[in-house]
Amino acid sequence: MFEVAVREISGLILLPGCLFCNDLMVDEKKIYELQAEVVKALANPIRLEIIETLGDGEKCVGELVDILGVSKASISQHINIMRNANVLKSRRDRNNVYYSITNRKIIMAYTIIKEILLESLEDRYRLLQDSFFRLEPIKEVPI
Repeated sequence: MFEVAVREISGLILLPGCLFCNDLMVDEKKIYELQAEVVKALANPIRLEIIETLGDGEKCVGELVDILGVSKASISQHINIMRNANVLKSRRDRNNVYYSITNRKIIMAYTIIKEILLESLEDRYRLLQDSFFRLEPIKEVPI
């Protein structure tokens, strides 16, 4: 008999190369492909603005147009991409369709990535400041 490394994370059973969730076996490579689809759906500045805006609650396209200053056609196109990746969901109320984020963890991931970026920018800024203050004054060279 051989031993297999088994891990359980949030109710998911992980075996090398596959994942069990609610008695459903999913190929781990397929999970990577699905993750890549979600990341691709978020990999656009306008879509990130939409995510941040929807973090405050559901909005219709007209509200997003007013808030972001982007055309209705552009907002609709970006929303469709994120809906296809299951990042956004919709709800119809009479003449309006309201969009919201499918899972609050998407906002958490977005926030963490933004924090990492801001920390990195702060580190770069400090390095530039340190380098600038260590430079010797420029000496004039006679012509």
